[in-house]
Amino acid sequence: MRMQISIEKCVYYINNIKWKIKMITQGKIVTFYSYKGGAGRTMLLANIAWIIASNGKKVLTIDWDLDAPGLHKYFSPFMKDKSLKNTQGVIDLFRKYQYEFDNKSITNNLLNAFTLRLNCELPSNGIIDFIPAGRQTKEYSNSVNTFNWSLFYEKYNGSAFLDNLKDDMRYKYDYILIDSRTGISDISGICTIEMPDIVLICFTGNNQSIEGGARIAASVLKEWASENIANNTRSILPLFSRTDDAEKQKLKMAKKYAINHFNTFLADTIDKEKYWGEVFIPYISWYAYEECLSVFEDKSLDERTLLKAIEKLMPYLTQNKIYKLIPPEINYCEKIQERYPRRYKATMEDYDIPHKYVLRDADNSVFKEIEKNKVMICIIGGKGMGKSEMINSQSFVQQQRGKLKSVTVSFKNIPIKTLESCSSIWKNLILQIQRAQFTTHVNDSVTSWTWNEKEPYNLNVHSFFSQTALVSKNSPLLICIDDIEVILHRPVKSDFFSSIRGIFDERDDPVYENISWILASTLEPKFFIDKLNRTPFNVACSIILKPFSKKQIQELSNAFTLELEDEDIDKIIDDLGGIPILVNRLLKKLSEKADRLTNKDYSIENIDIIKAHLNKLFLEIKNDSEMKKKLISIINNQTIKEDIHTEHLKGLGMIEENNKQFKISCNLYKKFFSQQFIK
Repeated sequence: MRMQISIEKCVYYINNIKWKIKMITQGKIVTFYSYKGGAGRTMLLANIAWIIASNGKKVLTIDWDLDAPGLHKYFSPFMKDKSLKNTQGVIDLFRKYQYEFDNKSITNNLLNAFTLRLNCELPSNGIIDFIPAGRQTKEYSNSVNTFNWSLFYEKYNGSAFLDNLKDDMRYKYDYILIDSRTGISDISGICTIEMPDIVLICFTGNNQSIEGGARIAASVLKEWASENIANNTRSILPLFSRTDDAEKQKLKMAKKYAINHFNTFLADTIDKEKYWGEVFIPYISWYAYEECLSVFEDKSLDERTLLKAIEKLMPYLTQNKIYKLIPPEINYCEKIQERYPRRYKATMEDYDIPHKYVLRDADNSVFKEIEKNKVMICIIGGKGMGKSEMINSQSFVQQQRGKLKSVTVSFKNIPIKTLESCSSIWKNLILQIQRAQFTTHVNDSVTSWTWNEKEPYNLNVHSFFSQTALVSKNSPLLICIDDIEVILHRPVKSDFFSSIRGIFDERDDPVYENISWILASTLEPKFFIDKLNRTPFNVACSIILKPFSKKQIQELSNAFTLELEDEDIDKIIDDLGGIPILVNRLLKKLSEKADRLTNKDYSIENIDIIKAHLNKLFLEIKNDSEMKKKLISIINNQTIKEDIHTEHLKGLGMIEENNKQFKISCNLYKKFFSQQFIK
């Protein structure tokens, strides 16, 4: 006997199945809300969007703060229409819907027409789409202010439209992040009650921000309770933002006050003590002056950064699905940093100007060592001391021409994600060697050789050097590895440097017996490797780069066809300390203007390419409180102990050591960083 089922029941069962499937596959909608402005809500959303997308997710971001839109400022490096003069958004979407409703011709997939794909490089097919607030023209304000939200609900069936909009978003994206307006309004009600699965309430430490945020949280829960969908599918996350430990007692009191107001809103599944202990957003002054993303500014491994603070929020926001940023490549970070408008306006061509070169005592020391054949040399020089120029200079190549082959590779050209094992590091180094330009002819076997994934890395390395005939008694090989400080921060450092030492010690192997090495670093390895006895640094000839002398500055000025007088050179040494990178850039600028350095109106720190260098140094230490403390102490002529922080400052070329006493490298640095850090 066949069971008869009515059409109504079929529709009911089908809709029920669709609903269950949708609940399994749908994306999460998160609203970022703050009762008062200035809580860092928009900045937080933009960074979280990138972190989620870097994990291969599809993210939609919506600027629903119609009264004060600003999300596009954070995304401007990835947009063609940076000022949104020709890009429609949220308010245009709602007006379009009303127009089509009146004309009984509602478009399917209306969302697509107002969605912008950001032009950004993300791993694992991650994407960030963006719906701005609306076209930022003189008509925008009137379009927002005259929109009747009550009429939208009553005449235009607004609730049904929002439901369809949510379904469309959830079907297309893994996460939908909404930037809501502050306070209490029709718009904030849509964003906090109707749309989201999670409401992230950002608040600062003052009473009105805490109390106002808690009132909104209570109101949201009350409204949710009146709906048919169970509240266990929705949640509230309070977030203490812009915390500043300059007033530790005040911070402690504000945190206690916030916990008393917000603790009941946290889900029972959350360890509340742990949450309040680790989840907060610190106030970092750098981000107060420009809409830039911490994912490009901060180092993911540094615990004291804004990025690390945001990462601690991620498992709570994504139900333990996403924990951290998959970092972008270093070159891409620098490329994006240059797109922000408040960077010094030196062009990349200026920033990477070719350096004129003069021989120093260190060069002569290297030449003498190379004559011995099969040597290990370690060159130490802080940022700007010319270590890279030294090993790449044409003078160096010409001195050795006809005696050996030489090739230079750099750790900065290796993707960070591949610095996890000796195998991946050697594979990338060999790839660089294959692409490099040698000082003598190289046969085709060099470029045709391929890495065997089934063999261990040591056999691959041996195979490469033996089969490609790079080394012979008549033509030994010099391998220069630059920027080794990159690997000094990685867990694999000891294993990798042990592998180089192993090759160097293979004196009886004809493949390795004629290979010499130069390892160049801004940092001294002894501060980062516990045991040096199985590394190259235990046997290497260590050469420390020093600033230019007065004689060398004179030689360099001649290379720029400048006729500097003694007082000009004295001023260079006084202001720039003879630091090669600064001297090179200054002399280049003087050669373009034919100017006198001692002119009263001449200011070194206002030269664009000098500004760019100072700015880059500032980016290196702005979020490192310990480095800042050390630098301030040195500027104030205080005695400090040598440690890893002083070594990083030396590596940046900002300080120098003499008889176990530290001092600032030059007057330019002292003046600039005094203005930045000493109030």
